[in-house]
Amino acid sequence: MNKVLAVLPLLAFPVLSQSLVLSHVTVIDATGAPAQPDMTVVLTGGRIAEIGRKAAAPKDAQMVDATGKFLIPGLWDMHGHPHRPDDLPLFIANGVTGVRVMGGLPWYYETRTQIQSGKIIGPRMTIASRLLDGPDPSQPAAPRAGDEAGIAKEWAEVMAGGRPRSLYIANAADAHEAVLQSKQEGAEFIKIHDGLSREAYFALANESKKQGFVFVGHVPMGVSPAEASDAGQKSIEHLQGILIACSTHEVELRKATEALASLPGPQRAAKMEVIQRETLETFSAQKASALAARFVRNHTWQCPTLTSRYGTRERAERTAATLKYIPASVRARWKRAFDATPEPSAEEQAFSKQLDQKLLEVVGTMHRAGVRFIAGTDVGGAYLVPGFSLHDELADLVSTGFTPMQALQSATFDAVRFLGQEKEWGTIQKGKLADLVLLDANPLENIGNTRKIRAVVVSGQMLDRKALDATLDRIQAADQK
Repeated sequence: MNKVLAVLPLLAFPVLSQSLVLSHVTVIDATGAPAQPDMTVVLTGGRIAEIGRKAAAPKDAQMVDATGKFLIPGLWDMHGHPHRPDDLPLFIANGVTGVRVMGGLPWYYETRTQIQSGKIIGPRMTIASRLLDGPDPSQPAAPRAGDEAGIAKEWAEVMAGGRPRSLYIANAADAHEAVLQSKQEGAEFIKIHDGLSREAYFALANESKKQGFVFVGHVPMGVSPAEASDAGQKSIEHLQGILIACSTHEVELRKATEALASLPGPQRAAKMEVIQRETLETFSAQKASALAARFVRNHTWQCPTLTSRYGTRERAERTAATLKYIPASVRARWKRAFDATPEPSAEEQAFSKQLDQKLLEVVGTMHRAGVRFIAGTDVGGAYLVPGFSLHDELADLVSTGFTPMQALQSATFDAVRFLGQEKEWGTIQKGKLADLVLLDANPLENIGNTRKIRAVVVSGQMLDRKALDATLDRIQAADQK
């Protein structure tokens, strides 16, 4: 694995004073409490030592007058696939101090060790198993743990734009072996993918529970979201299967969608549109409410990744200003995908908008019913730029009816509550780890103000605007090559 890292250098940010005091700052602690103006926040040893209007500054601490500034907890992207080393500083430069990595490869574990040891500065990582999927004869299976040559070859393929390999599950024996391999590799939770058969899905659910693993991910078409919730799946990604689950023709539509897998692309797309139209025509608000109630009862979280729902052309337009931070080779690959995407007709655009509005409506309905949400972006896909995409996601959540505070919590307090780490970070409270973002404007007035970053604090170490800009400039210069 070291040979792989040797050709992928990771650069650290400059590290400032260990003790840091932010004075006259407005604290938005993300607990849901009102903003607290004119506060002093003392950071010592990587943690929040004191918060108050009269908090005493330690001797020789670095003093920062934060008058007119707003302090929020560090943000989490709860669905990411950061495949490039420069993804890490891009997260930090955007105030994203944590990432739930949704497909575990050996590179992530070694990188996390370097971050934890202070050799590099990057986001905290909680790392999934490899994708656990149904057998695919056209793709090789994932290399075994310890297969250095196979791991290096796979990583080179990923860096060239290939998909990480999966562990293939057909039955209970496969499920048992895959979960044990995941444990051996260091995975913190099991990642379900959508190619699994019904038998394989429930085998993985049972095996995960036996081995003490949380399991999350996609919902295969052979399994309903309600069944996945009852089986204990902790989070459903991308709202997968949710709209069909709200249809009075749910069973028939799931079977019809499942049958599309064997069809060629154009034919599959045409039939999928027919299914989507019937889904809208048979939408039931009563079924949507019942499903939401089930999610609340079972504590099933949603990670909607709204910013990834857009088509290639729409995403390209939304991210045009930030593509300069993506390597030229990757941009060229994305551009080929863009060029291969036909311009949608006026009718297709109108239907796409109608489908999108219904999806957002369902998110709002579930949120109001008490379903728990976490913010993630599926970064790693085409035209999704690390760090920047999280701010897009927060804005999209507000468009569904979240208040700015609720959207902020989906990437702070709720994110770490999902991970079971709320005693360590996620809010600005005494004793917690000092992962913080200093803003020039109030995000509770406009969620877009989370983009107006003056400084980022990582484990008590402050990276001011000058340091962040220098990092972005370095990435931009390197990525033109």
